[in-house]
Amino acid sequence: MTIAVASCVRGFLGGVTNDIPRSNHHRSVPCYDNNHNYCVHESTMRLYGLADWRDAVGIFKEDDDDDNVLQQQQQHTMVPLHLVPSHQVALQGETKYFQFRTKQELRLFQQAVDHNHGIFGLGLCIETEPCNNHNNDNDNDTNNFLLQQDDNDTHTHDADFAESAFLLDKIPLLEIIDYKNMNLGIDLGVFCKAQVVGRAQLIRYLDTTEKEHSNDNDNDDDDEPPMAICSEIYDETETHFTLEEVNTMAKEMVEMIGTIADQEEEQEDPLGITSDRDDVETETRKHRFQQALRDAFQSDSQGYLLLPTTETQGIRSWKELSAFSWAAFSTGTDLPMEETYRLHAMNMNRIATRIQLASFWLADKVVALEENSSRK
Repeated sequence: MTIAVASCVRGFLGGVTNDIPRSNHHRSVPCYDNNHNYCVHESTMRLYGLADWRDAVGIFKEDDDDDNVLQQQQQHTMVPLHLVPSHQVALQGETKYFQFRTKQELRLFQQAVDHNHGIFGLGLCIETEPCNNHNNDNDNDTNNFLLQQDDNDTHTHDADFAESAFLLDKIPLLEIIDYKNMNLGIDLGVFCKAQVVGRAQLIRYLDTTEKEHSNDNDNDDDDEPPMAICSEIYDETETHFTLEEVNTMAKEMVEMIGTIADQEEEQEDPLGITSDRDDVETETRKHRFQQALRDAFQSDSQGYLLLPTTETQGIRSWKELSAFSWAAFSTGTDLPMEETYRLHAMNMNRIATRIQLASFWLADKVVALEENSSRK
């Protein structure tokens, strides 16, 4: 089974960490139930998050100077991958919910909890073209092609994507922030809540199912999750625009979001008739933007790599502007339909470039809403 990386991968593969050291804490022990099915005990451990995941591979030390920090960014580490179609891309601060049921998914969860401080990667798979044995004129066939299932399993395996898709070389890094082991008579697996806390550059994809199997019937290689050797991505220092100029870009972008929100509300309620249920507040694009802004800001832990803010009153810091650049792409009601822009945003390493992309995208939405309004 092979998988192709969707874009060129640069960098020398060296210093790969095959086994990330564990912290001294309680861990949840893998187990098998009476039917020899893989299961997960409820954990009593604390998940330490991205900062400790970095420290575990020696990326940062308290006495490191700036040059050493930048040099150590290139160090590589390994994370388990959960493969999904590319329209499920998640950006900084966004929260996703998973139900891990298969042995492979449960092992991925266990690997993240026990070895990676609660961190795992989201492998974004994009369909190859042409589709083998599928009619491209049928949209349903295309979806089935990406979400094909094993005939002997009613739940999608990660490995199913690998036979028919390219794996994008940018990986959202998610931190497990809450989970619950569900075993109510019927095995419902593990319900998991995870938040995007960073990105990584794929260096090498490791398909663990390709290992040669021994004659031992207890060999569980088929249940191991795919792994990625990767290096964390950090925003580059802005050199083309000043802090004040990027602040102006962000202000104009926010004004466009407000304009779009007002137009959307007006088109949904052209007569200005309020709802009978005044106690229920309708969620608008403005509300979604404010929530996404808070989440992106709070989940960002790379601000120390950016230039410090000035003391000028009213000028937002680089960390705040970074949150603005991500939150703009989380304001829609149908995020999978905005896949192209969101994937481009994830691929950009400059704050100003993401804000510019968001502004172009929002400007198109303003035009579309105005055209829709004129036809009515």
